[in-house]
Amino acid sequence: MEDRLEDAVTMISRRLYARLFLHLAGDRPNKAIARGADCTEAYISMIKGGERLPSLDLSLALDKSINADGCLFEVRRQIESLRQEISAHRRTLKAGPPASVKEQGPVKRRDLLQDGAKVTAGATVAPVLAALTQAWQGSSPKLPGASVSRSMIDDWGSAYDVQALSYRIDPPEVVLAALADDWSDMSEHLERWQPDGVRRDLSYVAARHAYLIAGTWQQIGNRRQASRWWLTARDLADQSGSDLLSGRTREWEANQRVSDRQEDPAELLALNEKALQLLGDQPTGELMTALGTKADLLALMGRHDEALAAIRQAEEVFDRIPATAPSREHILLFEQSFVYAILGDEKNVTEAQNSLTRFHRPEEYVSFQVRLYGALLRAPSDPQEAANQAVRILNEVPPERRILRVRVAGRRVLDAIPAKARNLAPVQELRTLTSAA
Repeated sequence: MEDRLEDAVTMISRRLYARLFLHLAGDRPNKAIARGADCTEAYISMIKGGERLPSLDLSLALDKSINADGCLFEVRRQIESLRQEISAHRRTLKAGPPASVKEQGPVKRRDLLQDGAKVTAGATVAPVLAALTQAWQGSSPKLPGASVSRSMIDDWGSAYDVQALSYRIDPPEVVLAALADDWSDMSEHLERWQPDGVRRDLSYVAARHAYLIAGTWQQIGNRRQASRWWLTARDLADQSGSDLLSGRTREWEANQRVSDRQEDPAELLALNEKALQLLGDQPTGELMTALGTKADLLALMGRHDEALAAIRQAEEVFDRIPATAPSREHILLFEQSFVYAILGDEKNVTEAQNSLTRFHRPEEYVSFQVRLYGALLRAPSDPQEAANQAVRILNEVPPERRILRVRVAGRRVLDAIPAKARNLAPVQELRTLTSAA
């Protein structure tokens, strides 16, 4: 736990430092920054990418190079102080938000940080976060009549992309810690009156963070917290005035909740149908994804003909998405790998799996899930090999990263194994590995 805490603090510190550095550096070229700070362009790129945390001396030089008025040095000093305290005490620090924060809104700032502290290292970075917040939020003027600036809203919007990437690969403790940092910044502004346009924009970025928080609680296995945050995400998405976001939020909720085997697929199908209504008929990545989720749910319910029709619809929508829109091919391929595995379509499963290697690194959760779907495909005809394959895959995943959706993918392999093969040794081992799913 202690090593994981230090790893989490290091990772979060690098990311937070990178975000501040990108904001303060603006459009200055790396070559000019490096020359002013007497370091290499490659190192500047690594700082911006969250791969390196500069020393105190280099932070001071970077401040001078980009005219940051000591902001980077102060943040680096706070990080160093925190790391020394962890090394000295070797225990988790408890840090709550200021008592002056108003206790209003659908989910309170204090609640998220205190609940998150039970499973994350998030509350330990409060000193770093305070310095970061003060540094960049004070650097741009507030919007007329609002408590936020345009750069604050834009920063929270870009932070979503960072958090979504983390969701694909990092342990839930690390993901939730970073999300708690951003949410604690946004929450006090959500509680205040804002002009209509600002309220919509703020609700939009907050909704996306909220559904990532909900999904992370889902993977940890805390249904109470997940339910609470799904409701918050839907409310904020609706307040944003974007039907596309409202639909996407409900689709993603259905898609993530299906990882919980205690969920009722029929209820999730109804939620996804609401998403489809909101998304309309225009060919978008969101519509394609919702149709893929519909296919998943129908396949799990044993309604195979309808599942096939839904995945074919998703494929047809994908073909009509404008070339200028963001590519969602990797999402379609993932849905195909699961639906066609349940339907026993080896050709389409193999094609989808081979194509997905272009989009995902081997250590991403999706890569483990897709490989398990390959085992799912062969479970009815070769249960021993399917079980052996699933066991090998699950054992490749470190215990702290064996999240719910990975375990459930292994459990689906077990469920597909014929009853007469349930006493085979690898099948018994697979049952043990997936017992918590």
